[in-house]
Order: sequence, then structure tokens, then C-alpha cells
Amino acid sequence: MKKILNYLLVIALVFVQFIPVVDAAKITVNNSVNGQTYNAYKIFDVTKSEAGNYAYSIDDTSPWFSIVEEYALNNAGTFTLTRVGTTSKYVVTPGEKFTADDHAKAFAAYLNSKKGDIKANGTAKATGETVEIEVKEAGYYFVDSSLGA
Repeated sequence: MKKILNYLLVIALVFVQFIPVVDAAKITVNNSVNGQTYNAYKIFDVTKSEAGNYAYSIDDTSPWFSIVEEYALNNAGTFTLTRVGTTSKYVVTPGEKFTADDHAKAFAAYLNSKKGDIKANGTAKATGETVEIEVKEAGYYFVDSSLGA
């Protein structure tokens, strides 16, 4: 149970602080459990401005789009999705009600409950207390493990 709570805290802190995978091809999970498998799922695309600001988006062709859209609609104030013109891209804007203590944990649990057969973008088996998951693209990732989330 302690490991699950630690895992949820890590996910919450990552989402609230919006620390994306940008100039790296690895996601590092601390306090991993030796022998367990960790999966990374890309939820949002990320772009970094010259000023160092990050912008998040999701395409309506993403397998996560309907899940994220449903969450946003049912949890007003956490974040909004705004369509970019007539494209299939939506900008993700965090709301004032989105906090680590409440909504980030709930969002992680929601993603975990809805992932179904969506394929992970990267998988790694822990060989110690830290595991690195190789990913191909920058983005905001949801990470789960064979222990659950």
C-alpha cells in the first residue's frame, strides 16, 4: 500500500509541476520495486517556447482523447481542452481547481481505470530502486506498474 501511495504522489507531483519529458528519451521512476514492470503512456504532446514555457496539447486521434475529454467535462475547473481552429489538435489549459492533493491523484486513478488495451509508449522492468523507461517523443506521460496504480 505504501508503494502505491508513493507512486500516486509521484504522478501528482509530476502533473501539478508540469515537468514534461522534453529534451530526453527517458522517464526516470524513483522508488521503483525490483522486478516490477513499469509502463509509460503518452497523454499530452508538449512544446517548449523560447522563453522556457511549456504548452500541452492532445490530438483527437489519440487513444486518450475521449478519456481526457470526459474527465475534463466531468471535473470542471481541473483543465479545459480548446480546439485549435479547425484542426484535430486541442490545447490543454490547467484550471484553478487543479491541485496535487485532489485532482492530480484523481486524474491518475481515472487514467489507470480507463486505459484498457491502450498500448504503452515505453516499458521497462525495474532492477533496483530506480527504473528508466525509454520513450520516443517528448510529452506528458502517465506511468503505471505491474503493482497497479
